[in-house]
Amino acid sequence: LDGGLIATGAVDATLRLWDPRAQAAAVGSLVGHTDVVRGIAISADGGCLVSCSSDRSVKLWSIGQRRVQAELRPHSDSVFCIDVDES
Repeated sequence: LDGGLIATGAVDATLRLWDPRAQAAAVGSLVGHTDVVRGIAISADGGCLVSCSSDRSVKLWSIGQRRVQAELRPHSDSVFCIDVDES
């Protein structure tokens, strides 16, 4: 991710950003899902993150702004996996 951060998703519906150089708590969080975060994919430049969830949504996040840029709800059930194709 942007600046060497690591992203994780959790059962509390939150994505967290971690700095592996700092041995402390998460350095940021992305709140917007309403159920378990199931998958995360990161853009090649590290500026965007895409997440999917049991809330049936796919969200595009701006890492720098720490907010949702777009949301897709095309699914009738949980979304378990996501990938980014920048070709």
